[in-house]
Amino acid sequence: MEKPKYGKGSCLLCGSKEHKIVYDFERQNIVKCSGCGFAFVFPMPEDGHFQDVYAGDYWESYQVSVGEKDIHERLNEFMEISRERIKFLSKFKAKGKFLDVGCSMGFLVKAAKDAGFDAVGIDLSEKTLEEGRKRYNVKLIRSTLENYPLEKFDAITCYNTIEHLVSPDRLLIEMRKRLAAGGVIAIGTHDFECSNHRKEGRAWKHIMPTEHLYYFRLRDMIALGGQCGLEAIWHNKPIDNLIVVYYREKKLQE
Repeated sequence: MEKPKYGKGSCLLCGSKEHKIVYDFERQNIVKCSGCGFAFVFPMPEDGHFQDVYAGDYWESYQVSVGEKDIHERLNEFMEISRERIKFLSKFKAKGKFLDVGCSMGFLVKAAKDAGFDAVGIDLSEKTLEEGRKRYNVKLIRSTLENYPLEKFDAITCYNTIEHLVSPDRLLIEMRKRLAAGGVIAIGTHDFECSNHRKEGRAWKHIMPTEHLYYFRLRDMIALGGQCGLEAIWHNKPIDNLIVVYYREKKLQE
């Protein structure tokens, strides 16, 4: 069956329905908006896509099946990365209430708790969360952000999750609703303009249209935040493949 050219492929950032194919796959292409250059899969799946995998053994069976190491082989690596992320976050917020969205086993929650935050994490896989509770003695809750109570947090983080979501703008809006006055949001995602992607092209490890629905550049992250009432205040690239953007709530114009 021929894949549709238009329809749900309207660009999230500029609304254009015109795009060109970057990488052609059997079920979904990765396309680039002709208006602003933002890359995404087309046709876009429905909400709830892949939720059964994320709620199941995503970090064990599924990740291993696509060539990643089992999560248990990377525990020390993830904790080291998490401690580094909290150091960067502490430039803007060094204490208060902390929420990690898509927390997996709670590595970042553990690092935040050790740094003095009142920390909690949410994710979909109860099996992974339960192991994290036992291993790290942290507060982890099975929930989506939309279903999580509207309490206020001084710092909200989300790494390697936004690119999986059909509606990443909703994620940012829900974060903003829960952001305390003066609070900061940090979002990390794969950098479509990184040197590894430029060298490897289609073979880049993050070209995965079944899972990764959006392919962000720095300008895309800044623009998406702006549309959701957030102002980008800083960004960094701790590794080539990753870009992290820090936001605060936009100030009302006087």
